[in-house]
Amino acid sequence: MAEIAFEKLRELGEHITACNFCAACNRPNSGIEWCRLCSPHKNLSTGNSEIDEILYSRQIHAKNCDEIIEYVPHSDFKDIRQIGQGGFAFIYTATWEKKTPQEVSIPVVLKKSKNPIHEFIGEIRVHCDCSLANNYITQLYGITKDPITEEFMMVLEYASKGNLRQFLKNANSSELSWKNKTKILYDVIYDLHIIHKKGYVHKDLHSGNILCFDYYTKISDMGLSQSVYDSKPTVYGVMPYIAPEVLENEKYTYASDIYSFGIIMAEVSLGKPPYAEYPHDESLALAICNGLRPGLSAGTPEPYCELFRRCTDTVPEKRPSSEEIVTTIRAWLLFDEFEGAEMLRTPLTQRFIRRPFIRVVICQFKIFLN
Repeated sequence: MAEIAFEKLRELGEHITACNFCAACNRPNSGIEWCRLCSPHKNLSTGNSEIDEILYSRQIHAKNCDEIIEYVPHSDFKDIRQIGQGGFAFIYTATWEKKTPQEVSIPVVLKKSKNPIHEFIGEIRVHCDCSLANNYITQLYGITKDPITEEFMMVLEYASKGNLRQFLKNANSSELSWKNKTKILYDVIYDLHIIHKKGYVHKDLHSGNILCFDYYTKISDMGLSQSVYDSKPTVYGVMPYIAPEVLENEKYTYASDIYSFGIIMAEVSLGKPPYAEYPHDESLALAICNGLRPGLSAGTPEPYCELFRRCTDTVPEKRPSSEEIVTTIRAWLLFDEFEGAEMLRTPLTQRFIRRPFIRVVICQFKIFLN
């Protein structure tokens, strides 16, 4: 029995050694079977030179193996199932049988763009620019290709809690504390601030493009994102979230994204989609241009209401910047700005129920780091 145990330990030691040193250059790996010096030359045969160049550049600049974007053979995916179809893409879920010593299985999302190849490549570039500056934007694992149609697909991380609209519906917004609601908004505006800081406008920010995980929320779908200087006066997106100036055929700006964030504030407050009682037609667009805005739930704290009003101001120049909103919401969280509103929201008998401790620590640690 002792000899068997010793043999198992020896095999494990050999396995760890193999993982920690590159077989080609014999230097320490930067991750499991990944060498920063040698690995960028592997898995780059996508069949498109521009995509190959992006993957190579990302790999040589990656600080660790979690930052690389690789080409994944389509045969590595199992249980592929279509779950959605939008105006610009087909969405699938799948299990990635990743070829590593641990042989891990990772739930992923596959996104097949309906856009021309140059727009697909542009979306990859935006993902790369923004995700290197912020680990909290939806992670792009790699690129694959449909073997039948030979169309490229993005391999993205899977959101365990669905999108924000689904999360609010399933969670019952009345049960979400103001601190939890504020934390959701902080994650969203922090991601948006990174996008703006990199010189891009998102152009399609709504609750369906915000993904929820166990301890954080991330912006996704960079398909319409482009440089603020290249933005053209063409209307895209979901009507309730589109800024009035865009509905009037002005181009998208940072302020247009801030307006969309303001509408998301209303949705988080109410726990339901904005303008749910209105048909999404020209009459609604005209009403929005004339000043119609969604309401907020009873008991919404006044600082929250004030920020909502500023974000959805008809005049784009009067809206706050993403940086200002990050600072404001961070202060709300750090100083328990809405503690009084929370006491009014919850019955006395529920105030002393023990709340999860780990989530609060992780959330505040993230705020501290940012």
